[in-house]
Amino acid sequence: MTTLESNELPALPDGWKYAKLGDVAEYINGRAFKPTEWEEEGLPIIRIQNLTRPDLPFNYSSADIPSKYHVYNGDLLISWSATLDTFIWNRGHALLNQHIFLVKENPQIVEQKYLYYFVKGHLHLLTDQTHGSGMQHITRGKFIKTPIPLAPLEEQERIVAAIEVQFSRLDESTAVLKRLQRQSQRYRAALLKHACEGQLLPQDPTDESADQLLQRILHERRQRWEAANAPTRPSNDTWKQKYVEPQGPNTADLPELPSGWVWVTWQQVGISQNGRAFPSKEYQETGFKLLRPGNLHKDGKLEWTINNTRHMPNEWAKKYPDYIVYGNELIINLTAQSLKDEFLGRVCITEEGEKCLLNQRLARINPILILKKYALWVFKSQIFRQFVSSLNTGSLIQHMFTSQLEEFVFPLPPLAEQERIVSE
Repeated sequence: MTTLESNELPALPDGWKYAKLGDVAEYINGRAFKPTEWEEEGLPIIRIQNLTRPDLPFNYSSADIPSKYHVYNGDLLISWSATLDTFIWNRGHALLNQHIFLVKENPQIVEQKYLYYFVKGHLHLLTDQTHGSGMQHITRGKFIKTPIPLAPLEEQERIVAAIEVQFSRLDESTAVLKRLQRQSQRYRAALLKHACEGQLLPQDPTDESADQLLQRILHERRQRWEAANAPTRPSNDTWKQKYVEPQGPNTADLPELPSGWVWVTWQQVGISQNGRAFPSKEYQETGFKLLRPGNLHKDGKLEWTINNTRHMPNEWAKKYPDYIVYGNELIINLTAQSLKDEFLGRVCITEEGEKCLLNQRLARINPILILKKYALWVFKSQIFRQFVSSLNTGSLIQHMFTSQLEEFVFPLPPLAEQERIVSE
């Protein structure tokens, strides 16, 4: 932290001067109220959590507390332990707990809000001088030596007024941005709904119909099953009779699709593979990346950061090559703490060049002869979100299973139209 004696302080305009924070105000630390002193009535006790979380309830005290620990509307408070911040109190007569300064500024030297904005604007410097490994806090001695540039009082008032005008404009801009974001989300949902109902683009009667495409998909599906389950030595074809033809959906209550489209179940047109439980005790800083639910971003892409990336020894990839995920693959999350943020059932598509291991609670979902990006948009649409919501078990941790995913009813357009939808 720069001190008044430092030569690093920038030059000030004419009429300005430097002072120390300790010169412009008195900083009264709150009283250490013990939990045994908390009561159910009396004056509320201001703890740091009551400043940062106004929704949290107060503890109270009816004891005869010295006047220096009493706080009133308009008082300036600075929390100096754990949470470092400044506050203008506006919730009535209260008592001050420890780890909070009640600031008694000298009105002949500094305007209260000028001091408030200065401290708030220099919290990054105050943080640099904090102490404590488990809980950071400001050392009082260094804090009161912190230099503050003082403008003449009338100019301080003009500076505060200008700051609040700019903050007001920023608040208005933020409100507009949030409104636009909500509108954008509604437009996005409507766009995907129209795309998945065949209303985004006109149909082309020359396209191969979805019925024809479905027959090719079912034929391809059976061939893949036979290739994966073929006996290791020549024999008759009785083993092929074990193949179970997937069932189509009951369309009685489904919306009507455009000509050339057809409703299908995911079981008919896709193959799912659950991830493997790779042991967390084997995690290391380098090696083969491990794909986990936290790597699935809401924008439909994978996100790898320092905090969310884990690696397995390369031997695991050699031992389990079937669990390696490559580029242009669809991955779905099968578990979540709640249904918020559409995390349960979140689907992402991997980028070209990707190479990682598929961990448990995820599944690879592979559409057969269907554009993967079209499938991605269907899984991002309200059609799929409503399906996921219908699976809610009511438990704290939500789960879905690939066996349930097989029942998802999927709107299948002609392949050529899938290409046009994705492009649009």
